[in-house]
Amino acid sequence: MRDFVPIDQLALSERRPPGVLCSDTPRVRRRLREFGFARPIPVRPGRGGRLEVLGEVRPYLAALRLGLPRVPVRVLDQLDDAEADRLISIGYAGGFEDPIDEAEFYAERLADVPPGTRPSISRMARLTGKGRSYLSRTLALLDLHPAVQDHVAAGRISRAQARHLVTVRSMSRQRALADRIIRERLSERALARLIAKPSSRTSQPQRPPATGSSASPVTAPVVAQASKDPDTLRLERRVSELIGLPFEIDSELGVCRIRYFGDLDMLSGVLERLGYSE
Repeated sequence: MRDFVPIDQLALSERRPPGVLCSDTPRVRRRLREFGFARPIPVRPGRGGRLEVLGEVRPYLAALRLGLPRVPVRVLDQLDDAEADRLISIGYAGGFEDPIDEAEFYAERLADVPPGTRPSISRMARLTGKGRSYLSRTLALLDLHPAVQDHVAAGRISRAQARHLVTVRSMSRQRALADRIIRERLSERALARLIAKPSSRTSQPQRPPATGSSASPVTAPVVAQASKDPDTLRLERRVSELIGLPFEIDSELGVCRIRYFGDLDMLSGVLERLGYSE
């Protein structure tokens, strides 16, 4: 039977698996605001007159965060513990819909800290059981063009391919490469080779003015953009793949740049991946 009940009558099951990270994500809340509940929350009578949540955990938690007063439930009052455990093992299985859903979750949790507390990759690593380098690489997916993120979310581009695309600084080139991945079904290795190729952006020499033209007979030469040599591009690509973040070499200034997600803990994750530890 499906009923709408006050949300404060529900509670997470005490039989849920230990150590499982149960939480909603920004996407779940967006979907709930726009479309409502796709299915009622399966519950059974629990202690103290509360209803024990057996499944649809993420929509339930999203409703809590959104402050919804009532939620749809399906009361399974004849369920024994063995049947309840079977539902709970599915409903509390955790996991994310796709890599972008996971990245948005981590980004939100990094920002959702008590007042006076700095966002911390280390804190997130302890909470989730994930390594700092894994979290850094996952968060870096949010640097992709939104259209490319949509491809990753839909499974048209794999997580491994997305990590290569993160190293491409030009958003337009990211989109072009994403289109080629889908159209030509490029493998991860083929994509890596394609990214490593120098971009052909050298300017064409300017034509002299036509005879009889009013243009000045002396035309300033067009300076061709100095493209990076293949060895430099190859090194940039390899380091970017290793650390999971965009890495750039500026030979003229003699500097290297790493773009990371804003705090020292993420940079520590990069150093950890490079083999450095205190």
